[in-house]
Order: sequence, then structure tokens, then C-alpha cells
Amino acid sequence: MNSAIEGQESPETQQPAKLTGNWNGLRSSFLNNGICLDAIYTGEVISNLEGGIRHGTSYLDIIDIMFAIDFDPLAPWRGTSVYLDIFGTHGSDPCDCVGDFQGVSNIAAQNTWKIYEAWAQQNFLNEKISILCGIYDVNSEFDVLQTAGLFLNSSFGMGAEFAQSGKNGPSTFPTTSLAVRMKTKLSEHFCFQAALLDGVPDEPDEPENKWGTKYKINRDDAALITSEIIFITDKERVRSLPWHSKRKKIYHQQRGFGKHRRFFQKSNDSKGRNQKSGIQQRKYRRLQDKTAKQTYSKLAIGGWYYTSDFTDFDSGDPLQYQGSWGIYGLWEKSVFFDNENARPSLSYFFRVGISDKNVNQVDKYIGGGIVHSGIIPQLHHDQMGVAIAAAHTSEKFKQAILKNGERLDNWEMAIEWTYRAEINDWFSIQPDLQYIINPGFNPGLKNAVTFGIRTEICF
Repeated sequence: MNSAIEGQESPETQQPAKLTGNWNGLRSSFLNNGICLDAIYTGEVISNLEGGIRHGTSYLDIIDIMFAIDFDPLAPWRGTSVYLDIFGTHGSDPCDCVGDFQGVSNIAAQNTWKIYEAWAQQNFLNEKISILCGIYDVNSEFDVLQTAGLFLNSSFGMGAEFAQSGKNGPSTFPTTSLAVRMKTKLSEHFCFQAALLDGVPDEPDEPENKWGTKYKINRDDAALITSEIIFITDKERVRSLPWHSKRKKIYHQQRGFGKHRRFFQKSNDSKGRNQKSGIQQRKYRRLQDKTAKQTYSKLAIGGWYYTSDFTDFDSGDPLQYQGSWGIYGLWEKSVFFDNENARPSLSYFFRVGISDKNVNQVDKYIGGGIVHSGIIPQLHHDQMGVAIAAAHTSEKFKQAILKNGERLDNWEMAIEWTYRAEINDWFSIQPDLQYIINPGFNPGLKNAVTFGIRTEICF
């Protein structure tokens, strides 16, 4: 499986189903030669109906332009791939109305255009070791739950205790940094990965100018070190879970070897020659036998550490406390049912994390949810789910705030219900309802209710 783009299982799926079509066969020709160019538009409207800071409606969107090359069909050397992702974000942040900490939308960001990822990857020893270097989103491979990808709240993408860490957050959406990542396959079911990243992503010379991203490495930034061990079990013929977003599906399929699910996937031949490009796949993959039920599960334990100095909440001295750390664990399981080849599934997930209470506002996080896929057969790829994410404020941070005359609640909780349907192969729509308890940990704010609609278009 050397291809950097996940394969399909039949020749008839080689015609990309996008809004702009197949470009008179040029798109398929590119894909068959390991070259992929995709553009995804994601837009949403979110209204704060009750509670929070104020009632209001926000519109926001993101345009992703992704370019990937797998050099296997093009060059004599094997296992090499490159990837480039440029995106533009626009609109207002619904958190300005809700006042929550975790973020009701996972695409909210300042208006900008920037290079999001640009990296090269090389696989060695028959796909047992992978090295990646470049501009890198750590959440594309670390702290990933495919089942949680359906939900819009940011805490279901990366746990709140990890997402708020460091001096400017870790290297993830919307700001990434330079990194080196190593991944190794320990057995058919175990995998270990580790990464070394710039400790402070995006340090613009002019703070008011947020267009583009500045990549600088200096001594004061130090580094972010993260590692994760993954255990995956599944049946041989369960090929992959359905991605809950065109943007996320394409984004993770570009990664090839680095995508956890594909890393353990069985190939039709040992060299992966039968794998063809499959980015355009939208429907459930059909089981290759008549088994009524099959399962997939993933268990991962990870940790992270910043080597720089941080402000201790007790003293306020920026050089008082050395380093910052966190540990997380996650688990998900999916059960697939072969119902006249429609293959609906039921999936659920759970995640817990802790971080250094001396320098982090959130020192505990817990989340979980359940997703049912294949509800309406005519829509062929719809999902409905409910989930909850809860972030806890550290006692030291609360005491520091109390000295300024302010008081914080212990927990902020987000309860989300959502339903996503693919109307056709290139367009989807997703209504979403969230109930935010103690938004922003602020006892002066009433619990908030938000409703939004997200659409995705694949060009």
C-alpha cells in the first residue's frame, strides 16, 4: 500500500463525481498517475437562539484547495508522497454571540488565506516506518476519532485540554507549524507515532496583520513533543469507516500511510499494486461476503509536552514554571450491518484527557457520543448523532481569576445533536443543534442554545 491516496475496489469508480465533472477525462488520468487536485467549500450559518452573550447569527466558511502527489507511478523510487493544502477562511465567529470556551464551530477562524499544510513523506521497510517533514497539522494523525468527525463543536476534533495548550495552541487548525513526524508499525494491530513541532505556531511580525502564516523557529518558542500508541482491531473485510465530511475524508485520505485506518488495512497484494485512487468514493463500501455483522474498534493513548517556560498561575512570573504536559486516551467502536448491501452502522466513542493544572486553564476533559449511519437508504450516506463534551477549569486558574474579582464555574458542557445527508456525490447539508451549559465558565451567562446549517460542495 504505497499509494498516498486510499484506493478503491473497482474500475467503475474511477470517474470522479464532483461539481466540475471529470474535465474530459483529465481528472481520472491524473488520479491514475498519483496526482490529485481537489477543492472543497464548507459554509455554515449558526444562530444563537437563547442565552450566552447575545442573540445573533453568524455566517462563516472555508475554502480548501488540496494538491497531492504519490510518486510511485511517476518515479522509480517508492513510498514518497507530497501534500499541499491552502485554505481561505471568512466570516464571523459564533462564539462572539455564545461566549463559550470550546467553540460551537470547528471552522471558525480569522479572515485569511494561508498555507495550511505542506509536507513530504517517505515510507521505508515495506511500509513499516514512515517519516514526514514540513508544515503539519498534528490533529490530522494524533488525537483522532473518526466517529467524532460528524460533530461541529471543536472539542470533538481535538480535546479541549490539548487544544488550549501552549502559548498559541498546538499546530492544528487554523494555525500550523513546522514539524517532523515518525510512525512505525509494531504489529498487525499496534502502531506507534511521535512528532516534534515548533512550540509556538504563527508569530507574525505585525500582530494586527493575520493574512498568511509566519513560520519562525527561535529559542524562546522551544518545542512541542507528542507521541501516541494505537491499537486497532477489525475484521479483515471491513475496509474503512465512512468519513463524515468531504473535507475531512479527502484530507485524511491524502495522508496515505499516516492515516491510522488505512495503515492497518489489508491489501489485495503485498505491494499495493491493485490499489487505485479513491478520493471520489462517497457511498458505503460493500462487504465482500454475506457476513451479517462486522466490527471495528480503536484504542489510543497519547501524551504531549512543551519544553518552554510558562506563567505559573500562583506567581504570575513567566519564568516560574518549566514545561507543560498532558495525557489523553480515546476509544471508538463501530458495528457494520450488511442490510441488502446498504451497510448501515452504529458507532460510538469516548475520550478523556488531563493537563498540567499549574499553567493550563482546562485541566480535565471528557467527551463521548454515538452515531448511526445509513438511516435513509435513498440518501445512501447519511448520519445522525448525539454527543457531549465537558471541559473543567483548573482550581489554580480559578483562584488567579478570583484575585481579580471574577468567579468561574467548574465545567462547561456542550451537548450536540446533528444530522448530515449527502444529497448527491458533491453536495451535502447538515443541520445542527447545540446546548451549551455554563458558556465560557461564566456564571453570569445563561445556558445557550444554538442552531446551525452546514453545507459542503466538492468541486
